[in-house]
Amino acid sequence: SALKLDKHRAEFAGHRSDASGIARYGWSMYLPKEFDANTHFSIITQWHSWDTKPESPKDGGPPTCLTISKGNLQLKLLHQGDDGWTSKPTYFSLGPIDDMRGQWTDWVMEVNWQGPGKGGWLKLYKNDKLVLDHQGTTWYEGKDKGPYFKFGNYKGALQWKGTEEGAVIYFDAGRMALGEQSTYKMVAPSAYSPRPEK
Repeated sequence: SALKLDKHRAEFAGHRSDASGIARYGWSMYLPKEFDANTHFSIITQWHSWDTKPESPKDGGPPTCLTISKGNLQLKLLHQGDDGWTSKPTYFSLGPIDDMRGQWTDWVMEVNWQGPGKGGWLKLYKNDKLVLDHQGTTWYEGKDKGPYFKFGNYKGALQWKGTEEGAVIYFDAGRMALGEQSTYKMVAPSAYSPRPEK
């Protein structure tokens, strides 16, 4: 996943989940030591609501995503509020990216996409260690489709002025499993053959 200076995204879009319910996602990411984590933010993994009805609030980005900004990783979660379609994003800090540079990092996200009061939850694992455990709303009531899984590098709004060498990320082992019968092992990169060393 490498960007040219006249572009702002290099991404792969996968399938959608159901309109609500349990979904599990696994992927692996290699962040080179030269990756530019400071010039402009990067959205590196997304669960996007594009082309779903009813329309959800626009905040300039995907409702759920992993981002790198100023050398730190965070997960953004935008969902329906208890008072209607007015929820502001919640940001979960996941710390500096220093330990991710120069090696593969495995990720798994397990989520129950649900509107308010429906028992939603979200768990994020880094190298098979739980780093985020959220209990609460994760989606929107009455949506006709669920979010679709997307990964790659998105710099946004053509404002990025960095170098092409600083925008390279490698992705591997992208998997998705749906429903109550799905399991962590179905999507976890560690359950499959290891990727070649870079």
